[in-house]
Amino acid sequence: MTSKSVGVGLIALGVILLLAVFALAYSEYARIRPTGGLEQAVGILVWAVVKAVFLGVMGWVGAIMVARGIEALQEPQEPEVEEEWRGAPAPYR
Repeated sequence: MTSKSVGVGLIALGVILLLAVFALAYSEYARIRPTGGLEQAVGILVWAVVKAVFLGVMGWVGAIMVARGIEALQEPQEPEVEEEWRGAPAPYR
């Protein structure tokens, strides 16, 4: 496996993860409705903080995957050099 294919794979997975984070965050934002009492508001706030931390970790991992994929794409490609066979190993020439 070459570093280019690994880089492309990491970038694809990272972008998919970031898109999932934004989709989940928007769906949670669209679902919020104002409620009555203070107890319900505190409960909703605690649950929102837990979800925000989870989405933050997902976004962080996705961003790291994209960064590592870009680094893998930027690595210089080393050409494969075939050694010429002359019958004897290199130290005995």
